Amino acid sequence: VHRVTTSGADIFSVGALVQWWTMISIVAADVAAYFTGKRYGKTQLIKVSPKKTWEGFIGGCVAAMAVSATGASLMGWPLPLFTGGFYGLMCAVMALIGDLTVSLLKRSAQVKDTGSLLPGHGGLLDRLDSYLLVAAPAYFFVKVLLPLTVGWAS
Repeated sequence: VHRVTTSGADIFSVGALVQWWTMISIVAADVAAYFTGKRYGKTQLIKVSPKKTWEGFIGGCVAAMAVSATGASLMGWPLPLFTGGFYGLMCAVMALIGDLTVSLLKRSAQVKDTGSLLPGHGGLLDRLDSYLLVAAPAYFFVKVLLPLTVGWAS
C-alpha cells in the first residue's frame, strides 16, 4: 500500500485520492443511512424530509466514520482512527445538511424532482446534493486541521 501525505510533489495525486475517499465516505453514509433507517428507523429526523430518521442518520455516521478511518490508515494519516473517524463524521453531517438543503429548496419551489436528466433518480441535483456542502470543510480539514495532528502522533 502506497502511503501518502498532504505535502510534497505529488499533491495532485493526494488531492485526487482524498477526493475519491471523500466520495466513498459520502456514499457509505447515504447507503448505510438508507438501510439502517429502513430497518430500525422510528424517529423522524426532520419534517422537510419525512423518510429520514435519527436511526438512519446514526447508521450513516458510523459507516462513514469506519470507511474514513480505513482510508486514513491506508493514506498514512496520523492517528487514523481519530482523524479518519472525525473526517467521516464531518462528511456524513455535511452530506445530510446538503441533502436537506436541496429538499427544503424543492419543497419551497413545490417540485418533486430537480430535473429529468437522470430518470428515476430525481434529477442531477438530487444525486449531487450530498456532495455540495462537503467540499469546503473537507478541504479545510485536509489542508489545515490534518497537518496540526502530525505532532500528536509523535
